[in-house]
Amino acid sequence: IRRIQARSKNGTPYRVAPWAPMAAGRRVERSACDGFPFDKANSGEAKNGTPYRVAPWAPMAAGRRVERSACDGFPFDKANSGEVEGSNAARAMRAGYRDSHEVEGAAAISGLTSEVETKIDVNEIAKLLPHRYPFALVDKVIEFEAGKRAVGVKSITMNEPQFTGHFPGQPIMPGVMQIEALAQLAGVVFLQMDGAQPGQTFFFAGVDGVKWKKPVVPGDTLVMEVEVLGWKPKFGIGKASGKGYVDGKLAIDVKEMTFALAK
Repeated sequence: IRRIQARSKNGTPYRVAPWAPMAAGRRVERSACDGFPFDKANSGEAKNGTPYRVAPWAPMAAGRRVERSACDGFPFDKANSGEVEGSNAARAMRAGYRDSHEVEGAAAISGLTSEVETKIDVNEIAKLLPHRYPFALVDKVIEFEAGKRAVGVKSITMNEPQFTGHFPGQPIMPGVMQIEALAQLAGVVFLQMDGAQPGQTFFFAGVDGVKWKKPVVPGDTLVMEVEVLGWKPKFGIGKASGKGYVDGKLAIDVKEMTFALAK
């Protein structure tokens, strides 16, 4: 996801003023608010067919949180100077694109993730984690900060064996498997830290503060994010938090997971 830099003066975040119409047929090369290219064929068209562009930025009261800009749907806040990353970035890109675009056709829909870069692919994950089918639950890692955090993806398909019994006629990804997927993503981080080795087996030692917000079903893409809370290499004990999102909505929130490396 491209990092979005907020324009500001004296540390005050800016927001976007209402859209302003421009001459019909003129190509909109770049919007004033986010730097993403727009064109008449694919975006920014008014009901009468006249393409729109963004008016100059307008300052807002210092400290007020900007939840959504008028043109692209990306959240901005003062603390982070409008930089959006992690699972929030993927959610923001989808929300913003839906809000300001008519998305049609496979190419356009596929293009929504064109700037999401794979950091660790499924083959590299298999070298890091001991898990194998049918319990390999991380398809790729799209953001990675060594020793700190990772964002990973699990694509849910009807071909997975758990759906034959959970539940017939109403397939739902078991909540414990969602936790396991988050744990495996955390394992990608922990098994590359001092005191651990790639491929090493690790066990759950505890899970606290789990909340499920919505069902995860076949056809969903579970975008997960884990953050390391602590690591004791001498004892092989690690702690992490985790969240999982589907279509920009929180599906699972885990306050704390505890892991122990097998000795």
